[in-house]
Amino acid sequence: MGRAMFQAYLITCLVTGHSYVGITSRGVRRRWNEHRYSARKRPNVGLVNRAIISVVDDSGSMIGVAIVGNPLSATYMDGMTAEVLRVCTALDAPKNVCSMLYAACWRAWKAMGGDRLLTYTLQKELGTSVSAAGWVIVGTTRPVKPGWRKNDHLERTHQMVMFEPKNRWEPHDSRGVKG
Repeated sequence: MGRAMFQAYLITCLVTGHSYVGITSRGVRRRWNEHRYSARKRPNVGLVNRAIISVVDDSGSMIGVAIVGNPLSATYMDGMTAEVLRVCTALDAPKNVCSMLYAACWRAWKAMGGDRLLTYTLQKELGTSVSAAGWVIVGTTRPVKPGWRKNDHLERTHQMVMFEPKNRWEPHDSRGVKG
């Protein structure tokens, strides 16, 4: 079995001037054509499948990364809503890196034409980084009950986090925020 070859690419948005780095195993030209086709021909499937936002320090070392993708809940799969799925920082990263990532995710999503971005924290967590980025709690989730199974024919591994209530957050100027 051969090793997969990956190409990294840099795209600069002509509107905002921000640069984005991506990686693909299919070739940059093919990836770009797929993106353009999807944006023109299939707008209902959503604007993003998965995007990665990173923060680098002055030396060019990555100190934080966020993964944004389609919402996990079918309720929010409207093509204009995305979800921050993961945020991770280096152990020695400055305290504000998580907040920078959440804010950058929202700016990038709005620049791509999205109007709603979600993320979740456990209710026992403070959510300081999300709040500092200007996000507000807009709802809560109920934990699943023991023995719960979604009837979609997928094998699911139940994790302990599924049994805990969560807060749903959105940026203060997101479509889903009331008032």
